[in-house]
Amino acid sequence: MCFKQGNTFKIFSNRTITVLANNKFVNPNEPVTIIHNGKVTVQRPMKFKSEVAEKTLNERIDPYYIFEDEFVSDPPTIIDIKSTMCDLFSISAA
Repeated sequence: MCFKQGNTFKIFSNRTITVLANNKFVNPNEPVTIIHNGKVTVQRPMKFKSEVAEKTLNERIDPYYIFEDEFVSDPPTIIDIKSTMCDLFSISAA
């Protein structure tokens, strides 16, 4: 599960996550922050990478879905996804 607010992504997952970005998706003048399972795993500015743009164009064949940077986040800790989501949304795990 992922939530985005501005340039901050809050991710709840026990897997490595790749966030693709372009200047329509994030503000290139502000750093991108990824909070993965409650810990900051990425915090850096967006950088244009021609290999990411080329790869995403070839994968999607759609000029509106060309991404210019990718942010890779490894989970710093393993969490119980079910109980974390229940806590986040204040619902019962039963």
